[in-house]
Amino acid sequence: QNMKRPGNLDSYLKLVEMARQTLPGVSIRSTFILGFPGETDSDFDFFLDGLERLRLNRVGFFGYSDEAEAPSAALTDKVGEDVIEKRLKEAAFLQDEISGELLQGHVGRKLNVLIEGFDEEKGAFWGRSQYEAPEVDGVVWIRASALNAGRFYPVTITHALEHDLEGVL
Repeated sequence: QNMKRPGNLDSYLKLVEMARQTLPGVSIRSTFILGFPGETDSDFDFFLDGLERLRLNRVGFFGYSDEAEAPSAALTDKVGEDVIEKRLKEAAFLQDEISGELLQGHVGRKLNVLIEGFDEEKGAFWGRSQYEAPEVDGVVWIRASALNAGRFYPVTITHALEHDLEGVL
């Protein structure tokens, strides 16, 4: 409310449910600012409950910081940096659990994966399916003798990790 954003948890729950019913298998992502001035422990607990109920596939968290021209810079009741850092870690831990559970749903499925490169250390090719955004999400790891970067391959997912998937051709 202090951020003057429309909507509330109930409206977001309905929106996510509608998206999942309309597009089965859709990957839903969002970003959240934690530590906005005036955010209480109770507010943060409510946020964590909402995060658990929404069960978003991918989430980014950012700690609030003042921007000179933003109206929020004039607000008092700032949240301490140490509290913001603690909240960021707690939210990320919860989301890692949620993401890992949701990624398990891909095990056994066949996904088209765009190969982007080969990791010498891992001895595996890596790429992205329609569910992973560049630079912010995990990847799909594939052990194979020769794949071409820039090409799509049908990959059967064999394992789900915290952020990544593993598969075979």
